[in-house]
Amino acid sequence: SDGQIRGAATDLFASACRCLPELCFLVARDKDAFHAFFDVFADSSDRERQTLVSHIANVLGNIPEFHHLLSTRCPLGDLLKTLVTDATSDQAVVALCRILLCVTKNDEDFKDRLCWDVDLLQCLVRLWYARAGAAKFYALQLLQLLLSEERAARILTESASEGQVMVLIEDLNKHRILAEAQETGGGGPFAPE
Repeated sequence: SDGQIRGAATDLFASACRCLPELCFLVARDKDAFHAFFDVFADSSDRERQTLVSHIANVLGNIPEFHHLLSTRCPLGDLLKTLVTDATSDQAVVALCRILLCVTKNDEDFKDRLCWDVDLLQCLVRLWYARAGAAKFYALQLLQLLLSEERAARILTESASEGQVMVLIEDLNKHRILAEAQETGGGGPFAPE
């Protein structure tokens, strides 16, 4: 069927991009290729295929033309809220967070919009708790970048109960301590030599 052929072609192209990353740039230059890519990237019902094409999104994550193309299908600020479900692959979460990190660091107006988006901030908190590895890392990177702005911290705090905020602060602190321990090889004043 036509769907099977399209799926096989997508798999072949995504696999070729892993071997020759420069092929990924075709997605950013050709609207038809981009639309085929986005349809698969946004489809969490096929995690395996979504994972394959997430490699392309990760390669293109710092390219402004790619950001523009993404914004034609979904407002960039809504990407996480719109595309991420429990079924979304971790690789897709990594790609989306990396894209949003790149745009946020380079566009103060965009960063300002995200800082006022309580749904996005709550989505990032949920992702940080629910994911592991690189997906957790990049969700945390984006969350920390946004929460470094007072208005984002205030909005997130106002949207939760005091108990929820305290648990989040404690969990983030524990995570920071563990990350620092891993960076130093687990050393500390009481670590065995």
